[in-house]
Amino acid sequence: MNIREIAYAEKAKRRRANTVEGYRSALRLHVIPRWGDCEIQDIDPDELQDWVDSFELPGAAEKAYKTLRQVIRWAIRKFRLRVWDPTQGIELPRKPAHEVQPLEAHEVKETLRAFWGHADEPTLLLSSCLGLRPGEAYALSWSDVDMRSGAVKVHSTLQEVGGLLYRYATKTPKSDRTIYPPLLRSGSAQGDLARSRKAQGSHHRRPQALAGCEVDKAALLKIGRALRAHVPQAAHLGDARHRGGRDA
Repeated sequence: MNIREIAYAEKAKRRRANTVEGYRSALRLHVIPRWGDCEIQDIDPDELQDWVDSFELPGAAEKAYKTLRQVIRWAIRKFRLRVWDPTQGIELPRKPAHEVQPLEAHEVKETLRAFWGHADEPTLLLSSCLGLRPGEAYALSWSDVDMRSGAVKVHSTLQEVGGLLYRYATKTPKSDRTIYPPLLRSGSAQGDLARSRKAQGSHHRRPQALAGCEVDKAALLKIGRALRAHVPQAAHLGDARHRGGRDA
């Protein structure tokens, strides 16, 4: 079997939709055009190294290489092949260091003030004070928030892939947690959440959902545009996450 046949025979049932979509993209754009007609034993490690080095972006090189590596190692295990794994010993280009720049307290206040009355205000508020991953913030429902104790249960994540929404368990078992943020014990924060919940109950089809609308790609882009408009250094909801994580 060549790489093309192996790649499309691999089962995806145990993987999340966004992960599968990422693999398919790397296969279609990089792996299949170069290695699709090759069998595993025909792939020369030196040629593979040259291919990895030919990428302009280190991140693209890593993604394409790891996708090919997974296809090859899956085939070796699945079909019990007695062949040399050509992906062993390949050196990946070094990616530039990325230093996270969390929002300062006054920037968080400016952002939340700009979102006052916005349908997605509670999602941004909780993400800012809890350090949630964006998917975790989008998956929250009002039933996960105890307004009396201030406890917030994080137990799932929401992913948008190809226009469809997928709900999964949190990324790791330890990510399934209950958080007691001090901010939610303050009268102002509780008042903001109560106001948002009341507004959603009267204006939205899904009052049980914390996010103001059914989260889709358009909703995510809307949040991103609003963040950049009011706080230019806030590229996306993840910046609020890092602020919350630092405070925690």
